Amino acid sequence: MARNYIRDKDWMYVGRAERMQSIFVNGVGAFMDFVRRHDMVRHGRLICPCKLCANRLHQLEEEVELHIVKNGFVSDYKTWVYHGQIEGLSDADEEEQEDDNLFLDEEMEEMVEVALGNTSPAEDPPFGGHREDNYDKYMNDAKRPIYENAKHSTLSWFVHLFQIKCLNKWSNKSFTMLLKFLKDSMPPGNHVPDNWYEAQKIMSNLGLKCEMIHACPNDCIIYWKENSDNTECPTCGEARYKKKVHGQKKDIPIKLVRYFPITQRLQRLFKCKKTAVAMTWHHRARPSENGRMSHPRDTPAWKDFDSRHPTFSQEPRNIRLGLASDGFCPFSFKGNPHSTWPVVMMIYNLSPWLAMDQSYFMMPLLIDGPKSPGNNIDVYLRPLIEELKSLFIDGVDTYDADTGTNFTMRVALMWTINDFPAYGMLSGWSVHGYTACPYCHLQTTSKRLPFSKKTCYCGHRRMLDENHPYRDDIIHFDGTKENRPRPDPLSGEDILAQWNGKNNVTFGKIKGRQETPQGWNKKSIFFELPYWKTNKVRHNLDVMHIEKGVSEHILNLLLCKDGKSKDNLKARRDLQAWNIRKELHPIPKAERKPHQSSQQQHVQQVSRPATAAPTGSRQQSAAAGKQSGRQQQQLQAGSVQRSAATTGSSSKRQLAELAAAQLQQQQASSFSRAGSPAAAATTWDHSCNIKK
Repeated sequence: MARNYIRDKDWMYVGRAERMQSIFVNGVGAFMDFVRRHDMVRHGRLICPCKLCANRLHQLEEEVELHIVKNGFVSDYKTWVYHGQIEGLSDADEEEQEDDNLFLDEEMEEMVEVALGNTSPAEDPPFGGHREDNYDKYMNDAKRPIYENAKHSTLSWFVHLFQIKCLNKWSNKSFTMLLKFLKDSMPPGNHVPDNWYEAQKIMSNLGLKCEMIHACPNDCIIYWKENSDNTECPTCGEARYKKKVHGQKKDIPIKLVRYFPITQRLQRLFKCKKTAVAMTWHHRARPSENGRMSHPRDTPAWKDFDSRHPTFSQEPRNIRLGLASDGFCPFSFKGNPHSTWPVVMMIYNLSPWLAMDQSYFMMPLLIDGPKSPGNNIDVYLRPLIEELKSLFIDGVDTYDADTGTNFTMRVALMWTINDFPAYGMLSGWSVHGYTACPYCHLQTTSKRLPFSKKTCYCGHRRMLDENHPYRDDIIHFDGTKENRPRPDPLSGEDILAQWNGKNNVTFGKIKGRQETPQGWNKKSIFFELPYWKTNKVRHNLDVMHIEKGVSEHILNLLLCKDGKSKDNLKARRDLQAWNIRKELHPIPKAERKPHQSSQQQHVQQVSRPATAAPTGSRQQSAAAGKQSGRQQQQLQAGSVQRSAATTGSSSKRQLAELAAAQLQQQQASSFSRAGSPAAAATTWDHSCNIKK
C-alpha cells in the first residue's frame, strides 16, 4: 500500500544524511503536489518552508525543493497553513477534501447542497421559487450525464462552459450559436440547453440575488424605499426613465445601480465545511512573533475594537470586513470619459493568502457611469449601510457545517482602503487646498509655490521623534526648525462634535454653496453604523499608489526623463523665492563670469549632470535654433569665404579647423540662449547653473 505522506509527516524531520534518501525526496514531491493542487504557486513562486527562509520569503518552485533538501523544514510545521492546509481539519476531512478535488460530480453535488440545502427557515431561496423542487432538479442534473456514457454530468458540463463564456467575454449571441452547434453535434437525447435564455435560467437559481436600483442621473437620489414609486427626482426634477421611442413598451431607466446583498453570500461561506473552518482562522492561528503584523488581527485597531465590543469578539465566527472602491473605464478604447465605480469588500476572518484571493472578494455595489459619483457616493452606499447596520445589531441565523449547528452571525466593517481622491469621497474630508491632510486636518502646514502654481505641504517633520536631527535641519528643508509636537488625529467623536448643530449636505445637483464645518465636504454615511465613531482607524490609504507615485517621481528626477522630471526652471525659482538651497538657484546671465566664453560655459553645463535642461527648455532650444539656423549658416559661409580671401595661401586644413571652431561657437551660443521661458530677452538661463 502506498504511503500517505500528507497524513503521516514523520518523514519531515530527519537528519542531514537521511534527507538524501528516497522517503524524504518522495515526501518533498508529495508536498509540492499538495501546494500545486491548492493553487499556492503565484507567478512561479511560493513561500519557502526551509529553515533559512522560515515561511517568510518567496522562492521559485525548483529552488524551494532544493532549499528543503539542503536545509530541511522549519521547526514545528506539520500543519502546512502557509501552503493551503487548513488548521484544525482532521486527517479524514483532509482526505475527503482531496477526493472532492478529484471527482467533479461530487463537487457539483456539494455546490447544490450549499446553494439549496442545509438552510435555516429564515433564509429565503435565491430568486424565489420552491427550494425542495429546485434541490431535487439540480441534484439530478449533478448526477445525470450530459449524454449517454458522457464524462461530465449535465450540471458540471454547463458550469464549465458558462465559466469559459465569462472569462473570454463571449456575447450572448455567440453563446447561443455555440449551444445550437453542440446540441446538433452530440448524440440524440442530450441535455444541452437550446439558447442563452434557457441557460441563464439554469444559473439564476444557483446564483445569488441582484437588485437593479434606478438612480437619478445627477446622483441626487436612488429610487429605493420611500422614492421607489417616483417618476422624477424630487431634488433636481430630472426624469427617471428615458423617453419612449415608437413601439417601445418597457420603461428604460436613465441610470442603474446593481446591488448584490451580502447576507446570503456570507451565509454560504459557513455551509461548506472547508470554508467554515477557514472562517475562524483569525481565532485559531498562532499569534505573530516579536510584535510583527502578519494579519489585521495584530493591529491596535482590531484589538481596540475587541475591547469596545466584547460581545461581538467572543464569537469567532462573527465576520469583519474591509471596503475598497475606485473608478475605472470598462471600455478598451482611449479617450472615453466613462467611469464605473465598483465597491469591493474583503473578509478578514480568513488567512492572509485567502483574504487577498480574488475568489473570496465580494462586490456588493456596481455604480454605473458615465461620470464619477464624487461626494455623492453616499447616495449609492445607502442599501449597503442599511444591511450592515442590521447585520451588526440583529444578526442573522446561519448554519455552520463545521459544527452542524446554527448560530447568530453578526458582521462589522472595520475600515476602508482607497487612493487619496477616493479617500476624500468616502471620508467627507476635503483632500484639496491648504488643509488637504486628513491627519493634520486644520493644522496642516502648506505654502503656495509662486512659480509652479502648486500647493506644497512641508510639515512632515512633525511626525518625527522629538530628538530627531532632521527637526533642527534648516539647510535641506524649508529653512526653519520644527519644534511642534506630532498632531493628534481626529477621533469619531471629534468629527461628530464639529457637525453638532449642523445638517448634512444635500446630495446631487444643488445650486450655491452649502454650509459645512471648515475642511469638510459632507458628513460621511459610515457614521450611521453604530460602532463607526469609536473605530480607532476608519480610512486607510493603499500602499500601491503611494509606492508607485513616490518611486516614479524619484526615478524621473534622477534620470531627467522628458516631461516627467520635477527639476525645472520653475522649481528652482521657487527655491530662490523661499531663499533655501542656494546652490540650486538659477544664475542670471548678467552674473556670468566675463572671461568665460560661451563654449566654456557650454562645457561646464554639460559636465554637471544635476543641471540638465528641462523639457520645456529643450523644446524652446529646438525652436530657437530652427528659427535662426538659416541666418547662422549664411553668416558662417560668409565668414569662411572672407577668411579664405584674406589668408590667400592658407591650406584647406586651416580653413576646415576655422569652420569647425566657428560651428562649435555657434552651437554653444544657441545653447546658452535657448532655455528662456519667453525668448532671447529672458533674464534667466534655462540650465539653472549651480554656483561654485
